[in-house]
Formats: sequence, structure tokens, C-alpha cells
Amino acid sequence: MNEKTKTGLEILQAAVLIGIAGDFLLRETPWGLNAFLWVLLVSAALLALTYFRKREYFSNQTIVLNGAILFFAAAFLYRASIPLLILNVLAIFVIWAVLTLPNLRLNPRVSGISHYILGFVWSGINLLVSPLLLVFSDIKWKGSNDSGWSKIVFPVIRGLLIVTPLLIVFGSLFMAADAAFEGLIKRTLYIDTGEVFGHLILTAFLSWIVAGYLRGTLVSSLIPEYFSKKESATAEMSPKRDWREFNSGWLPNTLRLGNIEIGIIWGLMNLLFLSFVIVQLPYLFGGFEYVQNTENVKLAEYARRGVAELGLVTVLVLPVLLVGHWFLNHENKTTVKLFKIMSVIQIGLLFVIMLSSTQRMILYTGSQGYGLTLERFYAMTLLAVLAAVFVWFAATILIGQRQRFAWGMLWISLFALGILNVINPEDFVLRTNFKLMQEGRQFDAYYNFNELQEDALATAIEIIPHLDDRKRCEAENGLNSIDHYTKHGWRLKNWNYARWKAKIALDNYKQTNGLNANWYKNCYQLYPETNISQ
Repeated sequence: MNEKTKTGLEILQAAVLIGIAGDFLLRETPWGLNAFLWVLLVSAALLALTYFRKREYFSNQTIVLNGAILFFAAAFLYRASIPLLILNVLAIFVIWAVLTLPNLRLNPRVSGISHYILGFVWSGINLLVSPLLLVFSDIKWKGSNDSGWSKIVFPVIRGLLIVTPLLIVFGSLFMAADAAFEGLIKRTLYIDTGEVFGHLILTAFLSWIVAGYLRGTLVSSLIPEYFSKKESATAEMSPKRDWREFNSGWLPNTLRLGNIEIGIIWGLMNLLFLSFVIVQLPYLFGGFEYVQNTENVKLAEYARRGVAELGLVTVLVLPVLLVGHWFLNHENKTTVKLFKIMSVIQIGLLFVIMLSSTQRMILYTGSQGYGLTLERFYAMTLLAVLAAVFVWFAATILIGQRQRFAWGMLWISLFALGILNVINPEDFVLRTNFKLMQEGRQFDAYYNFNELQEDALATAIEIIPHLDDRKRCEAENGLNSIDHYTKHGWRLKNWNYARWKAKIALDNYKQTNGLNANWYKNCYQLYPETNISQ
């Protein structure tokens, strides 16, 4: 590890710690002791880094200037005048700017006003730009975390940074999906997302400006090294890579996931999933009776609330696993094995969650629920397809055959779509709802005859004679809307068998049953609420 990398790492570590401390100290206003302590931390970091990394910049004037900074910062302890405190803050900023002059090869004691202005501008530029250079240029990450505490700390930080948004997203979906889980989280770990976001923003901002200032004071160049090297030095031949083998081997080790990151990311994810599964187990094994007998849990709320959220969880897990596998350090067999174990656990927990989602859907659409719709039918189909995809994921990617996954996923999707075309979803939905009606459930004639279109027409005509007068009026108004579409939407160039067949069937039905303008008018007079085709 070279000296520049060591300096960069120490600056980054100091900046993060000072940023965290700043979030803890500076959120309370009006400022007093907290402001003094934070400035003290910045000065202490600056003095320590200057002494150990840039001894040539460390002098009596460095100590005196930092002493002046602490003096003005101490004003927050014994002064309350806002204008005076603003002037003190301005003085601190000016001194901080002066302290950057040695890095510009200028002696503060013999520099002019223009040089001080230059130091101020230099500091401002560094606040914006230097943190990026610190991370992407100064620190040579390859080998920088091979020893010492940084070998553990940096992977931990990366893991936490990656898993935090995932936990927030999946945790929010689980809370939205289930009232019991939401109550559990609020009772055990109440998280105000607005407040958490505020903490993260303030910590990141303070860490950023401190890192920028410290780098601008201690590291001379604003230009990354790889731009300043001579062309002859950068002309070394790099190993050829085949674009067809695009994997994480293209990335530096620091961007690939190791044991620690995998353990943190999927360990916390699996813990979140497990907590939700534990909450769901009584519903899964207790069934409809458990839901009905549980206080403050209504069937409609339980079934409707979780369907969309749990479906979204299922959809999101796949890209998370795929991206995670891509970023693995595949050269480390232990890392690969750990990922496989964690993935199997997550897929197992996910299948329990999918079972819960399926159960909710069955309750919501079955004989005790509210009937089937196209949206609910496609949601259940998507769950079945995803279940097959996850099985294929385990059978390919987790045994080292990633290159086969996309092909198999393609054919799983195509096969499922082919089955849907054979099943005829609209006809299936209508038949299912009619069967539920025969078992005593309410039949929504408005939906079944107005939202479902030509593909279900033959079944619709079979069902109409079994409806009462009011529902028949609604149903035949729905048929009228289909008839309107077939008349005005049919052209040779967009000929369609279903529409053509529907038109013939509708014409025959209307002639047989005397459906004309007078019939619709009479129907509307008897049942005004059924005039859905106006």
C-alpha cells in the first residue's frame, strides 16, 4: 500500500467518523457545545493527519491557526448573538482556507490577499470535487484492504450500504402487505423513514465536505494520476477480454462482493424474510377459520392488502439475486458457496411467502371471497411462472451454469404464455365467476359483461338465461358495448377471429331475443343503474 493510498484511507475514515459525529451533534439547535465539539473534531483530524502524513506542512503557524479556530468555535459556548456567531463562523472558514495554502506551495505568512482568496476558492472547489478523486483516484483499492482492520471494515460498510435500501424496500412491502407484521415492526423497531433519511443526508453531506477539505489541504493534485501519466506509461498491453464473457471479472476486486458483504446483505435479508414468514405461519396453517377468528383481522382486508405487495416482493427478489451473483468474486470458492447457501435459504423463505400470497388470492377470489378478475388471474399466473423461474435459477446459476439461465427463463415464459392463449383467460374468469354464483356468491354482471370482451362472448351468451332480470339487463347492456366495438372496430386489415365470431354470435343473439333500441330503452327505465353503455 503506497503512502497516497494510506493518506486517502485515513482521510476517508476521519471524514466518515466526523460526518456521523456531526449528525449526532449538529442536529440540535441553537448551536452551543455541540458546534464547538464538532469543530474540535475537524481540527484534531487535520492536525493529526498533517503531523503524520504531511509533516512538512506542520509548523507553529499550523498550531496557532487551529488554536484560533477553536477560540472562535468556543464562542458558541459563551455568546448568543446571532450576528457575532455568524462572524465567528466566517472567521473559521477563512482560517480553514488559509490552512490550505501550504498545499499550493504558498506560505500563509508571506502571502497576499489574492492568495487568501485563492485559498478560499481552492477550498470550495475541493469540497465539491475532491471526495470523488479521493475514492476513485487517490486510493488504490486493490490491495488497500488486505491487512488490518480495514480488511473487515470496508466490506462491512459496502455490505451495509447495499443492504440498507433493500431492507427498506422489502420491509416496507411486507409492512404494507400484512397488518400483523406492520404492528410487529412498529412495536419492536419503529422507524421514521423521514427521520432516517434526514440523518443519512446530513451524515453524507458532512462527510463529503470534510473529506473534500482534508484532501484539499493534504493532497496537492486535483488531477487524477492516470490523466497525468505520460502516454508511453499507459500504453501497456492489457489482457484481451471477450465481450461475450461479460462478468464481474472485468471489475476491480473492491467492487466485487466477498464473504463479509454476502453475509451482511443476505443475512439481514433472510432475517427480514424469516420474521415475515414467522408472522404468516398461523395464517398458512390455520386457514380461513384462523383469519375469521382473529380479532381485528377481516378477510377482505387480509386478502386484499397483501396481494400486490407480496407479488412485488417476489418480482424484486429475482433481480436482486441475479445482480448479487454477477458481482460475486467467483475466484473465491468460499464466497460462491456462501452465496449459494444464502440464496437457497432466501428462495425457500420466498416460496413460503409466495404460498401466503397464493392463499390470500384464493381466499379473495374463492367461494368465501369476491370472485375472480383478469388482474387477479394474471397475478396468480405470474406467481406460478416466478416459482418455476426460481427453481430454474437454483438448477442453473447455483450449480455454476449461469449461461443457461436466460435461455431457460425465456422458454418458461413462452410456455406459460402459450398456456394462457390456450386457456383463454377471459372465458376462464367468466366461467369461474358463474360457478361461484351457482354456489351462492354474488355475481358482478357489470364487470363480467362489460370488462370482459369478445373472447368470453360464447360463454356470456350461455350464462345470460341463468341471470335474474336486473343482472340480465346489465349483461345485455355489456353485450351492446361489445356489439358497438365490433361494428366500428372491424376492418379487413385488422381482422380477428374472436371479433368476427363475436359479431356473428351477437347478431344471432339479438335477433333471437329481440334486442333493439326499444328494449334497451325499456331496460334503462326499469333499472336506471344498469345503463352502462351510454
